[in-house]
Amino acid sequence: MSLLAATSLGEATALLQGELCLPDTANGFVIDGLGIQRLSGIEAAPGHAPLDFDSAWESVVRALWGIGLPCGLCVTGEPSEVGWNLVLPASSAAGETVTAHLTGARLHRANDFSQLTRRLHRMPFIAAMAGHPGIGACARLETAIRSMSGGNFLLLILAKPVSRPEIENEIRRLGEEEQFVRDEYLSRASLEHESHTRANRYLTLVQAANERATAALQEGGWRVRVLLGASSESSFRQAQSLIHSAFSADGGKPEPLRWQAITDPRSMTFLRTAELAALTRPPKRELPGFLIEARVESSGPDHKNSIPPIFATMAAPS
Repeated sequence: MSLLAATSLGEATALLQGELCLPDTANGFVIDGLGIQRLSGIEAAPGHAPLDFDSAWESVVRALWGIGLPCGLCVTGEPSEVGWNLVLPASSAAGETVTAHLTGARLHRANDFSQLTRRLHRMPFIAAMAGHPGIGACARLETAIRSMSGGNFLLLILAKPVSRPEIENEIRRLGEEEQFVRDEYLSRASLEHESHTRANRYLTLVQAANERATAALQEGGWRVRVLLGASSESSFRQAQSLIHSAFSADGGKPEPLRWQAITDPRSMTFLRTAELAALTRPPKRELPGFLIEARVESSGPDHKNSIPPIFATMAAPS
């Protein structure tokens, strides 16, 4: 049934923009059997061109959706390092999917997932982020994580795949919504100018949501929950600002990016794979406590030059 058939134009607009939520909207999801795998390095494959890590990572996320596996990212701050941890099911298929697309990725099992969630909820400052992030070149966590390095923080992003039939149902619903607003509002010549303007605004939001769902049918769709916690209010507020700035530039359609209380019922956002991949991209530059290596072999028979393989992340010696 159309939102407009059950609500006012203003309420329907607020629902699409994440300002309101329906009473029966789920505000969380359960994923069993998750584990933590530390991404400790990526070694360039001999004889291969340098890897485009952003594209490779998007391929990882797309492949995980294709086999119906949840995924996520947990970035932790310690006094001497930053941990870049992938949240994956304990099955070997998840790790193999990562290494198949992110050539040379070195993964090893790290902390228990429940330990990280307990640590998050002990943080004195914690918030959830919702809304649609941008996917441009500047849409990455790196600057915010760098600003908090050396501090005690935890950023957790969890994503549960949305099935193809669910996405198809949403596309049909949005198509019916678009037709309803055209028939009931925009085709009426007697409609007041203000109402006509608001109806056009609502139509734009519906079309943006439909475009996202249509793209998700091809590349994958996810229900996503993002949580940030920190022990210092100053670093917490700065990270919130930097993350919002990085991902709001070309995002926010139809649902603007926002920080809110973790108890807020508008806690989950439907993202397509490109958006989730941008939100969880590995860093491109060194982070404090990590060594970025690149290995290059010269053509001479007796000479080898070793420089760090791009994004081989290793904890710096204490």
